[in-house]
Amino acid sequence: MKQGERPHLEAIESARRAIVEQLRREWPYPLTVTPQTLTERVPDRVFIDAAKGLQEEGLIMYEALLIGAGPAPQLLDAALTRRGQLLESESS
Repeated sequence: MKQGERPHLEAIESARRAIVEQLRREWPYPLTVTPQTLTERVPDRVFIDAAKGLQEEGLIMYEALLIGAGPAPQLLDAALTRRGQLLESESS
């Protein structure tokens, strides 16, 4: 692991938890998620990395990830997938 990677990885993990928690609170309704709507403010780059990772793992889905189309990145119509719901309920 390169110097400086660990804090970034920890920030991504924190952002992932915040995204999942926000989507869980609003389930089953899709919503727009931005770094500003999370309970913990995260940098834009961290938000993007967290959102892309969750989607690649099949834990969330979204209509679009907008980058550069406004003041901050946005996940449009984001929701937990069935896999994302099951993963969390297994760890509870």
